[in-house]
Amino acid sequence: MVLPMTRPYKHSETGVYWLRKRVPADLIDKVRPKIVTQTFNTKDPEEAKRRLPQVLADLEAKWATLRVEPRTITDREAHLLAREVGDNWLSTYRDNPSEQFSWHTNLFENLFAARRPEASPIAGGHSTMELNEILRWSMRTLCVNTARSMLEDKGFEADEWSLL
Repeated sequence: MVLPMTRPYKHSETGVYWLRKRVPADLIDKVRPKIVTQTFNTKDPEEAKRRLPQVLADLEAKWATLRVEPRTITDREAHLLAREVGDNWLSTYRDNPSEQFSWHTNLFENLFAARRPEASPIAGGHSTMELNEILRWSMRTLCVNTARSMLEDKGFEADEWSLL
């Protein structure tokens, strides 16, 4: 019996090619949903086929990371991941920096030294909070969520020490 290989498929409505792959049985408890879908962002079948090996390699690397127990990040590894985040940010906004609205350079000083509300300062009785504190909260949240996501993707423990 011949097993089908993973290949791009064309979305019936948009014509954009996608990857659809079942999560390996040993990771079902760690990964939801059970089937991963990812767009190739192209309607060209040849381009989708060209991108397939890299997308599959990235997915397999992520799954390999999930198979090992999380470990604490070293300072050197943290610097390398921070560099990756910074490079990604710069490449995203290099051509049009005015399209970036989530980071306020005038507020970054003492960003984590300032009071850290547990919940959004916008919700639940914090409406009198100063606008700058709301923006700082938003920036801290962006940093922590980015760090948590990256740590988990790379197989590191996303504990309090590693996040801040």
